[in-house]
Amino acid sequence: GHAAYTTVGQATMVLGAIGNALDDIIRIAVPASAAGLRAALIAGIIIGAVMTPAFALWAFYSTGKRMNEDLHLLCDDLIII
Repeated sequence: GHAAYTTVGQATMVLGAIGNALDDIIRIAVPASAAGLRAALIAGIIIGAVMTPAFALWAFYSTGKRMNEDLHLLCDDLIII
């Protein structure tokens, strides 16, 4: 009878230690993951702020170039007419 109580007591102590360790890990991991998520969001905002003007300039240049070519073709057609 005494051996069974000792085994149960040891198992309870081991499970308690595992629970405390997991609790400590969660206490560390949750703020770390929140900080990581915050850093990822900030990085995304910064990348978006940098990339948006670059894409806008490229689209403006590309569209302007194509419109310029179309305008020249139209003028050439009007000259022929």
